[in-house]
Amino acid sequence: MGESLLEEIVQDRESWLKSKGFDPESLQDKWKLTYSPLETMQNNYNYVTLELGIKKDVFERFPTLFGYSTEDNLKPKVKYITEELRLPLKVFERFPALFSYSIEDNLKPKVEYITEELDLDAKVFEKNPQLFNLSIEDNLKLKYHYLTTEMHTNNFALEKFPVAFSLSLKKRIIPRWEFAKTKGKSNITLSNLLSPNDKNFAKKMGSDTAHYHQFRDNLNDFIEETYASLVTVVTSP
Repeated sequence: MGESLLEEIVQDRESWLKSKGFDPESLQDKWKLTYSPLETMQNNYNYVTLELGIKKDVFERFPTLFGYSTEDNLKPKVKYITEELRLPLKVFERFPALFSYSIEDNLKPKVEYITEELDLDAKVFEKNPQLFNLSIEDNLKLKYHYLTTEMHTNNFALEKFPVAFSLSLKKRIIPRWEFAKTKGKSNITLSNLLSPNDKNFAKKMGSDTAHYHQFRDNLNDFIEETYASLVTVVTSP
């Protein structure tokens, strides 16, 4: 491809992007304008924003969305999410990378594990679309086991606060649970335990950030041992 032709291709795409209110330079940091035909970019933009009614900022947050096939990629994902799972389109708006995931290799295994093996309602994916991005073996199984066996969390609580699956065991879940126990507040709700920032969490515990951070730092060896033991239990045949 000649240099002049390449420049013309890029200019065509930049002109079109500007006409839609995009900043081409900010997009190029994540995606090259020469990768997809302009027609593909236009088709995807029209399908996502006009037909689905999704805000155009999904393209700014996930620019590779411009390059997928509308018919072979985007539409099957939308059909699976909205018709089979009966989830609203806003899951794509909240997590546009969802358009890039394979239905058979990624989405279905996560859905089957969450809804069949764990017996959680599929609505948890609406509350926390990041669930589609989490590894079953390295993430979901470990957290579910800890949350239900160590913390005695039931499925109803997890359905109310599925964001727990997206939080770090070592940095968030384990240290906060251990701190709550020392304060005699093991009956705290999952969202009140894990959702606040450190300052507000410490305040709920009747303490302050400095004391909580000191407690957490002193707990490092225990956290590592707990995590290693958890991995052993969950991965054992």
